[in-house]
Amino acid sequence: MRALRDHQQGQESEGLALGARWPSLGYVFTTPIGTSLDPRNCTRIVQDQCATAGLPAIRLHELRHGCVSVLLALGVPPPRTVMDIVGHSTLEMTMTVYGHVSLDDKRAALDQLGGLLDEEPRNDVCCHRLLSGPVASDRPSAYSLFTNARPKGLEPLTL
Repeated sequence: MRALRDHQQGQESEGLALGARWPSLGYVFTTPIGTSLDPRNCTRIVQDQCATAGLPAIRLHELRHGCVSVLLALGVPPPRTVMDIVGHSTLEMTMTVYGHVSLDDKRAALDQLGGLLDEEPRNDVCCHRLLSGPVASDRPSAYSLFTNARPKGLEPLTL
């Protein structure tokens, strides 16, 4: 908020310097003469700042993707909040086009699946109750559930 207040004060100073020539358009970010910013100039500014910082140049729009990904990775509840922040009209747009799954999230998901497929069910696995029988020998392993289960209608074809 401090940065926005400082920006507003700077903008007011620019407006006072121009007097009646300052257009009252209500924009938060403007050129030094109060007109709206050209998106191409915004991209150039971001790319110049990236070069100054020694970072690869990015398109300004990529920051939007990054914002959504970071907000979703932070677990901002519910995802609809992220949708509203970035101004999407549908949650599907936010989640499928902009919501990028991180490599760490993929690894964590596969680690959970790997834990489920361990021969011996563990108490911290969510399916432990499903895999536990009255006697340990009656308890199937998660692996056998995947490899031996054949839903009705998916039997192998015989010729």
